[in-house]
Amino acid sequence: MKGYTDLHLHIIPGIDGDGPADLESSLQMARGLVEQGFRRVVATPHCFEGNPSVTEILERWRQLDGELKRREIPLQVLPGAELLIEPRLPERARQGQVLPLNRGRYLLLELPLFQEVPPYLEELLFELKACGYAPILAHPERVKTFQRDLSLLSRLVSGGLYTQLTISSLTGLQGSTVQRTAGRMLDRRLVHLLGTDAHSGGGRLLETGPALKLLTKKIGAAGVEAMLKTRPEQLLHGQELEIPTVLTEKSRWQLLKKKLFSNRRQGMSHGRGTRFT
Repeated sequence: MKGYTDLHLHIIPGIDGDGPADLESSLQMARGLVEQGFRRVVATPHCFEGNPSVTEILERWRQLDGELKRREIPLQVLPGAELLIEPRLPERARQGQVLPLNRGRYLLLELPLFQEVPPYLEELLFELKACGYAPILAHPERVKTFQRDLSLLSRLVSGGLYTQLTISSLTGLQGSTVQRTAGRMLDRRLVHLLGTDAHSGGGRLLETGPALKLLTKKIGAAGVEAMLKTRPEQLLHGQELEIPTVLTEKSRWQLLKKKLFSNRRQGMSHGRGTRFT
């Protein structure tokens, strides 16, 4: 399965300090994405308190897009941003000072990784939705609060928040705690989308193949396709995402017991039908 869409990466050169330093590095990264099976990506430079501005991001994106076409690199790059959550974000959104993914209605948000979740988070998400935006939380598996307890994240998702998991979190590249949290999120159906969060042509990007093999074993090829193809397509066209119902800890154990009981009954049935000679 190829033709993936990456909804979170830093490919625009020299804009936020995290992505490639120059154009040639960006082009090298683009070629690496194609090799990993991606045909379309959304460039999401870090934005904090309106910097860089929407105008600057779009200007830099157009330059990169033009160069990709001139060099005939078969990667479509769409504009977006990764917005650090801060109190005035809803106000900036109302004023058109934030850049949604592909200039649509979905906003990619980031929480501080090494601090507690801010107390105003739920109110902020409510305000953004009231403005017509659909919030997506980037890499929640790396947030300390969720690593300790997924109950808040589960409540937020049940209330309409979408989540995006970093692909390399599945292989342990981000650390064992992040890897375990990613696994628990998948078990509870708290993952809707994937992204490389790549900053270069190496590192996180090169984990794509091994990570997707692990993910396919865990949720199946159809689940992977939903996260890397079907839902991104819906998102980029402004449609509602088709997502599964969140599993609580109780319902997860009920499903597991039902599966184990079913397997046991099948085994007993096969045993009764066996003849020995």
